[in-house]
Amino acid sequence: MKKTIKILRSTIASLLFLILIVTVIVQFTFTSIHKDHIRIPDRISREKILNEILKDNTLKDETKKIAIEYIDNYINYIFYKRSYPSIQTIDFENLPEEQINEAKNTISKINKEIELDYELIIKMREVNNTISNGSIYLMLNIAILVILLLIMIVTFEPIKTLIFFGIGIIIGTLLSLIGSIILASNIQTLVPQALHIILDSIISKRFLSSIHAQSLIYIIIGMIIFLCSYIYSKRHIFHKQNSIK
Repeated sequence: MKKTIKILRSTIASLLFLILIVTVIVQFTFTSIHKDHIRIPDRISREKILNEILKDNTLKDETKKIAIEYIDNYINYIFYKRSYPSIQTIDFENLPEEQINEAKNTISKINKEIELDYELIIKMREVNNTISNGSIYLMLNIAILVILLLIMIVTFEPIKTLIFFGIGIIIGTLLSLIGSIILASNIQTLVPQALHIILDSIISKRFLSSIHAQSLIYIIIGMIIFLCSYIYSKRHIFHKQNSIK
């Protein structure tokens, strides 16, 4: 009976450890969005999207302003349920007459390049609302504490729980880092071209650098928790060695 209970406790502890790793991965993702208090739509570079669509073509300042405004309106339409920014609603009257045709052609090209299916837009709104929700982020942090408490109850060993916690942070962070690198490298093949143009403006070198910095911080914290807990758990060995000397 004792052996059965021991196996059951070990199985539950292992399952909770796996859940802990998954929760750390999700929490890591939320932290990367919440740490600088910038909403996902605000991370999207309107000018980078314009440059990606036009390539090496340059626009007059007035035409460029209207093009960026159109991209901004379309992004607001995607994330904030604003009205669809049709070309007919754009006021070209303030442009010099020789720029109007160019401006209309530019807006038409932008519309064609970043037009998304409505079903995909709905999914993007749901993802944005979820990942930007501060309450969900708070619940994730609380969930980690609850999981640690459950592991402690199952194992009856607080130090062992902290060792699990340290290892869980390290593994979860490494998996998150690897996942972000793979996603950034293969995003063009994973999503439609229109969505790739938008996402590519978010996944900039600066954003990826912040992910790497965040990973380093998480790993250092995990290592500190693990090493301190592990050394403390072996304190009797050190005492024994010192007493022998």
